[in-house]
Amino acid sequence: MVASSTEVVWCRTIADLRDEWAELWSRARGVPWNHPGWLEAWATAFARDLRIVAVRRHGRLEGVLPMDLVGRELRAAANAESPGAPFCVSDAQAATALAGALVARRRWVNVSPLEEDSVAHGALTAATRAAGFAVSEQPVGASPYVRVDAWDRYLSARDAKLGREIRRRWRRLADQAPPRIEFHDAAGADVAGLLQRCFDVERLGWKGQSGTAIASRPQALRFYRLLGRWAADAGWLRIAFLVSGDRTIAFDLSLECSGTHHLLKTSFDPSMARFAPGMLLRQAMVHRAFAIGLDRYDFLGRDDGWKMQWADGTRPRVHLRAFPPTIDGRAGRFAVAAARRLRTDRLAAVRRFIEGARSG
Repeated sequence: MVASSTEVVWCRTIADLRDEWAELWSRARGVPWNHPGWLEAWATAFARDLRIVAVRRHGRLEGVLPMDLVGRELRAAANAESPGAPFCVSDAQAATALAGALVARRRWVNVSPLEEDSVAHGALTAATRAAGFAVSEQPVGASPYVRVDAWDRYLSARDAKLGREIRRRWRRLADQAPPRIEFHDAAGADVAGLLQRCFDVERLGWKGQSGTAIASRPQALRFYRLLGRWAADAGWLRIAFLVSGDRTIAFDLSLECSGTHHLLKTSFDPSMARFAPGMLLRQAMVHRAFAIGLDRYDFLGRDDGWKMQWADGTRPRVHLRAFPPTIDGRAGRFAVAAARRLRTDRLAAVRRFIEGARSG
């Protein structure tokens, strides 16, 4: 039960809460994507109608959840560029108060990606079900990570073939041109120039061809430029390049804070694929995490095969949608279910086509 000393307020701008939100983030040992700096960059690039619910207890901020009002739906202020939903809470009581405030609005609720075992997930599930909402949860992959403790322990758990393959690829690359890792913490660096090098490499691959590269999407480009500037000022921006001779062939764009390395974006030059530049850069960066004594190397995103070669743990995540027990809520529920069935049918048709082409 939420104490009577708890106050729930709604705000329209991050500036209304920025300083006390940053203090809460530090106290709650938050992640970058629930920090006000991240959300300011995200809202500037992507938000349609920002609505921020905040919880104070005895006058002190204890929870913040920024949402974006899109039509009838309150969506967490997150998208494909966000590793997680932006819950920032000090404890389960604050999460319960935030969830209760969302339910009270009687709108459709859309939160993703949400860690399955988090206090935010528990609070949202309990509040929506208690209010009679129809709740739908879909898995959205498990986010991989490396526990950084003993390098010998970590190496002993890896496939020996991986180590041999890495050494072979380094030798092959060295035969062509001297390779090196360039690492930038962005302190005093040309942040815009470093980011542009990343964007240029990413555009060489399939994302550039499909129009999904950062440089191909104006909103994403604006977001990463704003994010890079903020993260550099905070001392969190980390950019690494694998360079062969004078040619940049792979990059990592990451944030590093509170003992964790968060890998946001990575890509490589496909014309150099025979040298496995992504694998070589990954080995160097994971080893660095152990060498400097971090606590965790976080791959973020889904449990893709290339990540699972290195990871020794995952965090399951879900997409939660909830619809109030109203005519409008029922209509939304049926519309979403119909759209999901249509996507399933289309995927099944594509698979049948591929199987038919192979057998023919």
